[in-house]
Amino acid sequence: MPYIIPEDRQDFYNDFVEKLIKQLIKNSVDNGKIPDSGDGTPMSGDVNYCITRIVNSLCPQPRCYDDINTAIGVLECAKLELYRRVAVPYENLKKTQNGDIKEYMMKKIIVDSVDTLDQNFH
Repeated sequence: MPYIIPEDRQDFYNDFVEKLIKQLIKNSVDNGKIPDSGDGTPMSGDVNYCITRIVNSLCPQPRCYDDINTAIGVLECAKLELYRRVAVPYENLKKTQNGDIKEYMMKKIIVDSVDTLDQNFH
């Protein structure tokens, strides 16, 4: 996350996070699951458990709606960051490889036409 300065990432978080990641992978392999098998994340339940424990520990007894909203907001932002950095590039690659959906191609033609008209009038 670009919001945490590199020194703080290194000094406070990286060692703990890397140990957790190694343990998640080890548990997955020990249970006969292959982390990079291409058929999903076999440790998704374990990851969900860790995330849930972290969030619940930081907000154990919500005092008000704002506490709940803040916790959900953190999770939503993490989800959006993952989507933006991982899913979007993958979807763009697949769109290039396999072609776009017809309806999206039509919308793009319309939007591009409107943009061209708009530029011609300014």
